[in-house]
Amino acid sequence: MTISIAKEFTFESAHSLPNVPDGHKCKAIHGHSYVVTLHVRGDVGAHSGWVIDFAEITAAWEPLRKTLDHHYLNEIPGLENPTSERLAIWIWQHIAPVLRGLWRVDVSETRSSSCTYEGRREVPFNQLLLSTIQAVGVDIYERFLRGKGGQS
Repeated sequence: MTISIAKEFTFESAHSLPNVPDGHKCKAIHGHSYVVTLHVRGDVGAHSGWVIDFAEITAAWEPLRKTLDHHYLNEIPGLENPTSERLAIWIWQHIAPVLRGLWRVDVSETRSSSCTYEGRREVPFNQLLLSTIQAVGVDIYERFLRGKGGQS
């Protein structure tokens, strides 16, 4: 049974958006009380009874919190134009390798403004191979492997 869980974190940071037109309020340095929600999806463990220990999510987040909290985001490599969208992608790129089951990152910069990034997922080769065999049928796949290109 697949379940999704979420853990919410906060951090305070300043930023400016260098690519907006002159006169736009976000061009000036300003700050936000960001809320980041990390969503993890997976099967409920038969023994543990949970998808993942919330402490694992917290441990995966902690290095990012230290990098982001009370810092000027524009000075962090990869966040030179730190829109909420780019921040969500940046978080995904840094946390997905260490947080199994991550499927979504929400970033809110205010109570009424947020974005969601569901990330890029790589399909493991064995899963891709199985899907291909299921889609075309074993006999056609075996003929393809023998060099007959799926033709009888």
